[in-house]
Amino acid sequence: MTVAAAESQSESDDDAASVLLQDVLEYGLPRLRDWCERTYEALVALTSPESTAEDRKKLKSTTKLFKIARRIFAENSAAYIDISSSDLPFTKDSDSYARIQKAALSANLVSLLLSLGDVRNSKKGLQDFLQELDEAIPLFFEPGLLKQSESSYMRFRVRCGRLVELVGSAPNVQPLVLATVLFCQQPTETLGEAKKRLRKGPFKDFGHIEQDEDFTSTEMFRAQMDEIINKLSLSERAEAVEALNLLYPQDELLEELQNWGNAAYAHLKKTRAETTEENVEKGADKDADALIDANDREENGESRREESVPLLGKQADEAEEQSESESSSEGGEYNQLQTVSKE
Repeated sequence: MTVAAAESQSESDDDAASVLLQDVLEYGLPRLRDWCERTYEALVALTSPESTAEDRKKLKSTTKLFKIARRIFAENSAAYIDISSSDLPFTKDSDSYARIQKAALSANLVSLLLSLGDVRNSKKGLQDFLQELDEAIPLFFEPGLLKQSESSYMRFRVRCGRLVELVGSAPNVQPLVLATVLFCQQPTETLGEAKKRLRKGPFKDFGHIEQDEDFTSTEMFRAQMDEIINKLSLSERAEAVEALNLLYPQDELLEELQNWGNAAYAHLKKTRAETTEENVEKGADKDADALIDANDREENGESRREESVPLLGKQADEAEEQSESESSSEGGEYNQLQTVSKE
């Protein structure tokens, strides 16, 4: 390939990335934010003591639309959106990255809350759910939103939940050895070494964000590890499993995750509102302008692609029908952002 041809190809790639980014900002981003909020509202309504069958239908239909809206940001069937890839078209634009990151965080928190509902209804294995969550915290949920100590503690609780599941499902492996697999950088197969490593480490990371104090050096962590060692050192395995279950009840863990997810979403919504208000005062609310422009084009029949997003006032069965229509019409129009890179 000649230099001129290479330069032409590079310009073409840049143009394609620019078009994709504009597409995401004008269409994908507003829709993702919209269906995040609608789905979250439907989730909240379902937790009310007065929730009805209509509320369940509404959650089902909004969840479908939410999953369609997040599809262009999520790689394949990934449980959570990862926008950390350097190949994505918006990483060099700090403003675009910040806007997309906030929407991705909102979507991941909604996905977490939806998964909690699935787990409670036995539609998804708790062990798989906790493993996905362990790998996702804190990067995919609340960078800069909540205190790092909260994130580290939540990840610790998730690993304790995973330990409860593993000890109950792997009868041929010593419980203390299983604990080193989850908590220690270097797992071991001997009981004596397992106790030593569970007390001294080195331990696996509990967060991707720099912090003033390493979580594994806190008194709380050391006390909890001592408790785990004591429970798992009981002579009878059944007794150890029961003691660990009492120390870390899974229902309590799910409740903590629910509260954590709701708190993070509320905090993110508050910061987003404050940012929007500040931008309005400066006359620079780009997100709102993009959404208004897109809506204007739709009303005038000039939108570049057909949208089939149902209104909140429509019946739930109509929303489901519309979501299937939208899914089929979008099939070839968007590339998943995770797979977009310059060749």
